[in-house]
Amino acid sequence: MNIFPSYKCNLNCSFCFIKKNKSALLPLEWLQNIIQEVNPKTINILGGEPSILNYSYLEELIELSISATNKVPSLYTNGTNILDLFQKTNLIISYDPCDREKQDKVFSNMLSISVPFSVSMILTENLLNNGIHFLKRVSSINNVKSIDLCNMYDRYGNNLSTYDISDIINISDKITYMSEKEWTFDECLKVLPNKTFLIETRDHKKPKLFTDINQAKQYFRSIR
Repeated sequence: MNIFPSYKCNLNCSFCFIKKNKSALLPLEWLQNIIQEVNPKTINILGGEPSILNYSYLEELIELSISATNKVPSLYTNGTNILDLFQKTNLIISYDPCDREKQDKVFSNMLSISVPFSVSMILTENLLNNGIHFLKRVSSINNVKSIDLCNMYDRYGNNLSTYDISDIINISDKITYMSEKEWTFDECLKVLPNKTFLIETRDHKKPKLFTDINQAKQYFRSIR
């Protein structure tokens, strides 16, 4: 289950599909009811940027996720702020190599993280043109356990077919290219800040927005 508690972010990355810096914050009581309704196997906390949320709110959201699934949630962050709360999550840093100043700050923060974490990169032309340098640098960090390359950028109509992605994938055994697979309902479900539900598979086929969780379930069954 993918939870977007807020769209607020301290960055404005060119490839990000979220362009709202201001948004509502999902009420935790309402969110708890939705989690009980869905009964997810895993929970992912995304954004916006979770690290700029109120500390007590984020702490309670993490504890709520652990209580619901008996697993630590995955938390996606841009890596500009490192919180002690991250140690209670499966931490994933969405690394943006498009801006050298941001890249250096995030890389420095990565070196300070004392627990194993993963890195996620969206395939862009910039990454493919300069990927060997960026990925070698990140894969050299001891606490980086895996680097996932996401093909979302290509799915949104950007032509990456002229690039040999295998050259990048093969430079480190930490690097994996995210492949297609059949998702369960809670993996397809995105709970958005305005209390709506987006059903979207990894291949981005037939995404649809709902205000009712039961309608979202019915739609998911119809596209399987």
